[in-house]
Amino acid sequence: MVDKPIVDFKEGIASASLERFCAFLRQRYPNDVNFVHFDTISEFVCGTTQSLPSDMYINANDTSFVSLMNRTVAGQLADAKALPRRIIQIGPELDFLEDTCTPDRLSALQVCSMAMQYRRVPREKVAVVLMARDEGIYLPEWLAHYRLIGAEHIFVYTNDNTDGSDALLHQLAAEGSITVIENSFAQGINPQKKGYQHAIMLLEELRDYRWALFVDADEFLTFRTEVEGGLVALIDQVEREFQGNLPGAVVFPWNWRFTDRAFAREDISVLRHYSHASIQRLVKPLINLKATFAMCQVHIPTLDEDSFFVDGDMRPIIGKAVWEGVQQPYSGPAIDHFWSKSFVEFLIKKRRGEHLALAEQQFLRDYFQFFAWTSPWTDANYDPISDAWIMKIEETTKEILSNPFVAEAYRATVSRYRDYVAEASADEAIQKTYNDLLQSTQMAM
Repeated sequence: MVDKPIVDFKEGIASASLERFCAFLRQRYPNDVNFVHFDTISEFVCGTTQSLPSDMYINANDTSFVSLMNRTVAGQLADAKALPRRIIQIGPELDFLEDTCTPDRLSALQVCSMAMQYRRVPREKVAVVLMARDEGIYLPEWLAHYRLIGAEHIFVYTNDNTDGSDALLHQLAAEGSITVIENSFAQGINPQKKGYQHAIMLLEELRDYRWALFVDADEFLTFRTEVEGGLVALIDQVEREFQGNLPGAVVFPWNWRFTDRAFAREDISVLRHYSHASIQRLVKPLINLKATFAMCQVHIPTLDEDSFFVDGDMRPIIGKAVWEGVQQPYSGPAIDHFWSKSFVEFLIKKRRGEHLALAEQQFLRDYFQFFAWTSPWTDANYDPISDAWIMKIEETTKEILSNPFVAEAYRATVSRYRDYVAEASADEAIQKTYNDLLQSTQMAM
């Protein structure tokens, strides 16, 4: 739950009345440099004119928003659905997006751009927004899974890849299966928050979809019954049961997959390998794009106070209770979260967090967390994914890799990973750290 200003803001940008929208701008931005142009700008936003004032002032932070406004009008005039772009690049000039989490952080022109996107009529149902850095060895399996559960398009935000996965992503984008958004930024910027806000505010292709699932490359949305297109069926159920008053988001709990504490990754799919797990309280969202103001909190979207959440069992979760986790017992879909896997894969994740050097020290990991954030495999936490479903994913993975250019790029990524394993294995300090922590953990059990 958030405060009243977001309710007022959402009502203002949703207004279909030219007079009301113009009054909203004037009340909200009485000292704006473009105040004298608010009549014409409002006409542009509401569709009664096709051009913005030629002498309107546009500052650096507003440039991308004004460009999007002009492209939106051009697309409406053409009345044709454009195919998603394949490669998009966003740079440090958009770093300010990380701090666009409340209405008071938005300029008048940014508000106008959001209003135009809010009015767009989506033609598709659901897309997936993925954050991925140095995740190349998992991408084919991950993509196969999301294709099978009904993702209509996948938008991949990435930055500073060192594992060769840029080439793999570019080949996948070339065949049209994904859109890659390459995110470069200044030191200290949180790429996830910036990327999510870019998706909400400036990724125009995302507005062709009513719903968007925000996940990472180690997160697989799984269903208790293996039904192809399960994500689409879930949305159909939400829209049927809450017709006329849709929730702002459906939240899924993490089903935390336990590592087996091995040093190096085995050449086996993560879905098949990690067969033990337990439901955790942290969640990830499938968001209703028209109801979402921001994704700065990453795991939970910012909605107005009149919106509500539901879990995968269609049970409403009111206000701040969403932070307290899912209700139990839980039988609906969950996010299978393969966080640490092997020690070397954890080391890659650890160094990735250190590279970001965020002021709040987010994503910094200690070695002991690899062992502490797991549990021994027992009969009680045995929770395998169905073999029939895994076989479908393996077949679809083969189809993805049947493209020779994709397969070649993937082989290069796997080769780089094996080099990394060899480097870590030869590092006596890393080996000693691993062995000491493993021994202490075994003694404590």
